[in-house]
Amino acid sequence: MGLIAAWGMAACGDDHDCDDGADAPIEAADASTDTGLWETFGGADTDDTAETEAGPEVDASAEIPELPQAVCPAIVCDLPEDGVIGPRTDVHCAIHPTDDAMGFHWSFTEPIGSGLVAKPSDFVTSIQFRPWVTGDYTVRVALETLDGEMPCDDQAVPFRVVSDEGFRVVLTWTTPTDPEVDLVGTDLDLHLRHQHATDWFDDPWDAYSRNASPNWAGNGPMDDPIFGLDDTDGEGPETFVLFTPEADRTYRVGVHYASARGFGESFATVQVFVAGALAGSCEGIRMVAHDLWDVGTIAWPSGDVVLVCDPPAITAGFPSPF
Repeated sequence: MGLIAAWGMAACGDDHDCDDGADAPIEAADASTDTGLWETFGGADTDDTAETEAGPEVDASAEIPELPQAVCPAIVCDLPEDGVIGPRTDVHCAIHPTDDAMGFHWSFTEPIGSGLVAKPSDFVTSIQFRPWVTGDYTVRVALETLDGEMPCDDQAVPFRVVSDEGFRVVLTWTTPTDPEVDLVGTDLDLHLRHQHATDWFDDPWDAYSRNASPNWAGNGPMDDPIFGLDDTDGEGPETFVLFTPEADRTYRVGVHYASARGFGESFATVQVFVAGALAGSCEGIRMVAHDLWDVGTIAWPSGDVVLVCDPPAITAGFPSPF
């Protein structure tokens, strides 16, 4: 924490009034006398030249007052007392108090597929975000001074997002030859098909990055799929959430390897959560460019999840309209 110390010195003799003549200019001392500058400030004894030459005595045993300690700031978020909110609620967090000489390194702990991947820049003292995936979150900030010191413990605020979420589908992947150090990487697309779809890429019944907000049921957005993130440069996550699935429907999940960009094979993982709990997953499925993996189905309202993992149902060279 930045600290500015201001030093000042003044002396008044026993027979001097510090208030009288405080605004008068200080006249130079008479060089022909032994009083020198100390008498100008009223602090010298003209009968003791030795003390005048040495200056006033200093009590070496006097205690030096301690400098004030840095105050470690805390995160303050506009959350209810129980820390529980609904999905798609704006959350604002700020650091109090702030100091220009301190860096603030923000990070999130979040449910799989939440999509809160944007890290606020250092020295930002407040952030706002909108979580829409159910589960437990933590907003955390590490505090660092400009000289690299870490004077405070990391500050953290936990909270929970709850709802009557129907189901959530999450796609992540790894590409061994992609170092993930730039904005160029592989592009895999998550698909969620309505029962009315006749094939993949059948708009509007196949939801994916280019058809991210279809109107399937006509009863508002809660019975339509909500697309979380289109990650076009590697790893994901890509997510679809359906808060209120239609009754007597079977939804189908797929993954299309849209572009390898010269990186070759990737290994895809799909997880399906029903009412916030993991209901099924397929991990590390090998795919190459233009593969279409028919992952499996989700029946509603039973919530039954059937995934095809071993062996996966992959169609090579699936034709894409793009």
